[in-house]
Order: sequence, then structure tokens, then C-alpha cells
Amino acid sequence: MLILIKPIFIVLILSFPLLSQEAQTDKPEVIPSTHCEHPVLQKALIQGLNSLSPVEIPQYWLKSWQCKQYAKKMGKEIDFKTLYEQKELENYREAEEISGIGSSCAIVISIILFYSYYGYFMR
Repeated sequence: MLILIKPIFIVLILSFPLLSQEAQTDKPEVIPSTHCEHPVLQKALIQGLNSLSPVEIPQYWLKSWQCKQYAKKMGKEIDFKTLYEQKELENYREAEEISGIGSSCAIVISIILFYSYYGYFMR
């Protein structure tokens, strides 16, 4: 029985690299023509910086820096300050309203303070 398991196990182990190569060939590689046409940069420009995942943020930093360097070589100036301003404005609008657990905590604390002072002054 052990003699039959060894060849099957070896065949399975040797077939994994072949399967992974097939999976890699199915995915088309997207090679941008310039540094400024990277998909992460396009996503940030279209959907904003808040749409980037934590994995994409370092990619964005690197590609934006490469894009700026490429633009300098071409004699152009590219600035991503508007993206940061839009992110700041969007975060400010979200933070204007107290909602969720923040509002619940604020209400409970204010009720506790009110009744504490009410009991203290009404003795």
C-alpha cells in the first residue's frame, strides 16, 4: 500500500508547478505605457484616495512619485495636491455628523453628567 502512495504523492507534488504556470498564463498582464497610466493612479484620480485599499496605498505613493519624476523628464508638471484636498474635504464632511457608536456614547455621557449635577445641586 505504501509503495502505491509514494508515486501518487510524487506525481501530485510535481503537478503543482504546472498548475500554477497555467493559472499565471490565464491572467493578461497590464503594462502601462507610461508611469502615469497605472491602474492604481487611475483609480485614485477617478474614485478618490479614500477608495484605495491598504495594499494599494503604498503602490499609489510609489507610482505617483514615479509619475512626477517621469513628468519632470518630459518637462511637465504634475501635482496630486487636489486629490489630497478632495480626501480632506470628504473626511471632513463625514466627520461633521456624529453617528453610530459615537453618538450613543455622547448621549449616555451627557445623561450621566446631567443627573450627577442635578442630584448634587438639588440636595
